[in-house]
Amino acid sequence: MALEMSISTLYTMMKQEMDKQAALIKDNTEKIMMTIDDKIKPLIQENNNLKLEIKVLNMKINALENATKKNNIIIHGFKETETNYTELFNSITELLGKLGIKIDNHDINKLHRIGKRTDGKTRPILISLTTYNKKIEILRNKKKMLEPTYITEDFSKETLQKRKELQEELHREREKGNNVYIKNNKVVTKPKGNEKRKRETSISPATQNQHVLGDNNKNILAPAKLHRTDPFAYMRSRSHSLTETTTPKA
Repeated sequence: MALEMSISTLYTMMKQEMDKQAALIKDNTEKIMMTIDDKIKPLIQENNNLKLEIKVLNMKINALENATKKNNIIIHGFKETETNYTELFNSITELLGKLGIKIDNHDINKLHRIGKRTDGKTRPILISLTTYNKKIEILRNKKKMLEPTYITEDFSKETLQKRKELQEELHREREKGNNVYIKNNKVVTKPKGNEKRKRETSISPATQNQHVLGDNNKNILAPAKLHRTDPFAYMRSRSHSLTETTTPKA
């Protein structure tokens, strides 16, 4: 009997000790985790800040790259027969001449094929123009080009990817019958002809503010702002009109 009590007491004591150790371990673990969290939080915040900075830098780089390509166009599908720059220049000036666009040496800053020469593949031609106006002139006439030759603008890889993703939306809107195009990496819908606001015929402010003087057929229209007219001429014309009104006809 005494042995059973000793074993029971020993078991109770061991259980209490184990509970104390478990509580101590739990408490220490929580403290350690809190300490780790306190040390990790600044690192997480710093990591988020770095990610934001990288994103901003990428946006600036993309904008800068697009700015450097602002005056560029790319001609696709133009047969590659030239052997030097002069032949390529002459071919391009002849091609654009058929669109009604005159190109001189001073209009082109850079002209070359893109990529390495490959058998059976026609490399596109990059043209860097000296003025943005000349680029716009070419783009306005690009629909005149005969297939398989066509013209595109030159953008950064990121912008090209965004525009590629917008093609689906562009296709859906056109299937609905909407006249849409891509501008500033957004799909823009053109208003239809009957939706355009017609400009109503309006009377000029000067005409609206004129005052009719006199009751007879001969009236004098007085401008609202006399400082814009000759006041002496206005008074003479008014005096002459009043004289004609009061003088009886013979």
